[in-house]
Amino acid sequence: MSLRCALLAEILAGATSTQEVLLQKILMKLGMPTEDAQVMVRNPCDLVWQNFQCDGQGQITGLAFMGMASPGQVPAELAQLQHLRYIHLRGNSLSREILRELGELQNLQELWLSHNHLTGELPAGLGRLGELLVLDVSRNRLSGEIPRELGLIQGLRVLDVSGNQLTGAVPQEVCRLQRLRILLLQKNFLQQLPPVIDMPALEVFDASSNSLKGELGLGMLRSVDHLERLDLSHNLLMGSISAFVSAFCALQSVFAGGMLKELRLNHNRLSGEIPSCLLQLRDLEFLTLNDNKLYGALPDITASQLTVLALHRNGLTGVLPESFWALANNFLALMFDVPY
Repeated sequence: MSLRCALLAEILAGATSTQEVLLQKILMKLGMPTEDAQVMVRNPCDLVWQNFQCDGQGQITGLAFMGMASPGQVPAELAQLQHLRYIHLRGNSLSREILRELGELQNLQELWLSHNHLTGELPAGLGRLGELLVLDVSRNRLSGEIPRELGLIQGLRVLDVSGNQLTGAVPQEVCRLQRLRILLLQKNFLQQLPPVIDMPALEVFDASSNSLKGELGLGMLRSVDHLERLDLSHNLLMGSISAFVSAFCALQSVFAGGMLKELRLNHNRLSGEIPSCLLQLRDLEFLTLNDNKLYGALPDITASQLTVLALHRNGLTGVLPESFWALANNFLALMFDVPY
């Protein structure tokens, strides 16, 4: 028997309940020093400990440990805490894989595993978490593809897989989640968007800094009435900006209600003239179209909230329209290469 196993057996021998034994295993696998784990599990529902949340029957419904420097892993034993509604393990030193056993937590609503050193693939079994609202596995070292089974989580509100090493296509099933509000895919190696993005509750969509290829075309964006931020910058996307953006502007609730505040399409291979509707969006604050293949004259600007405008390194011609000068005092950053 190894020294570590012997030590674990000795500590667990002093536990006085099944729950204590289970919690000791969990805490030690998370990387907690053995003495601290031994003390904490004696009465985990005590208000002294901010790491556990319990219901009226003493069942553990929440677990939060952040900032632990000692190496650890995501314990499979978590699946035995069937009343768990949230798991917060952000910013630790957890390594190895995210275990498929977590898919057995049928009451789980929030799973936060960001800023660790987790590897392997994102388990398809997480698609069984029917009550899940938040899934954050950002800033790890996950590889493989985004499992299409995540599209089965109909109530999901936040999905953050950014800052990993994910590849392949973004699943169509994920881009049809009707209640998803935040979808963060940036800083991976993803290669393709689905042909249709139909998420009526979506507010933030960031797929920047990937290897996305293909054409942004008419009809790709559907029912994105609440979209406030769209970032597809630093990819290899092609197509007519008019076809893509005009379809976006045609969403009357966005055009009239002015929902869109930030649009980043810079550092792609988009072509064509900038459609006039884009610079008429009432609440647009941030627009970056630089480093594409755009041409033609800059249309009139009536977006009164616009403070950042980047158009440089394109093929734009002509002079700045008179409407630009009426808004010149609003700008915090201007980058363009057309004559004044």
